[in-house]
Amino acid sequence: MRRRGDLVIVNDSVRAETLREDIDRTKLLERLVEVKTELALIESELRGKTQSELFAKLTLHQLEALWKIKDAPIAMKDLAQRLGISESSATALANRLVRSGLVRRFREADDRRVVKLELTEVAYRSLDEMRAARTFSAKRLYRVIDNAQLQTLVSVLEEVVRLNQIRPSSSVDQNA
Repeated sequence: MRRRGDLVIVNDSVRAETLREDIDRTKLLERLVEVKTELALIESELRGKTQSELFAKLTLHQLEALWKIKDAPIAMKDLAQRLGISESSATALANRLVRSGLVRRFREADDRRVVKLELTEVAYRSLDEMRAARTFSAKRLYRVIDNAQLQTLVSVLEEVVRLNQIRPSSSVDQNA
């Protein structure tokens, strides 16, 4: 009987330890969110007006679409899939980008039914400007840490990105 009681105590102890670890992890994640917000504010201040005025008018969804299109022309249905939106929403998004002069629509010669999108020269130049502004602000922001610390930070963030790209977003535990 005592053994059984000891086992309950051990199980309660394990549960208590697990609960403490969950609470500690939650506190760390809350702090991570705070730090990321602080970093974003600092980066925004450092960038100042160096970021293209054109991009200041874009929504995050539009900017995400540009990044998905930048490497190669993409079919509308593929853009919708990569953004996790409906094809009609992708069409509306593309319409806004076409009107802003950042994206061009065209049809493939071998299959005229497929509409593809590609960036315009204006978009490529603007993306380059934005990348340069972000790199400039990152240089200023991270000048306070040495290369070894920076490499560790980059490696950890790359691993987080890599691990989250493997799994479909529906399988990611929202409570973890």
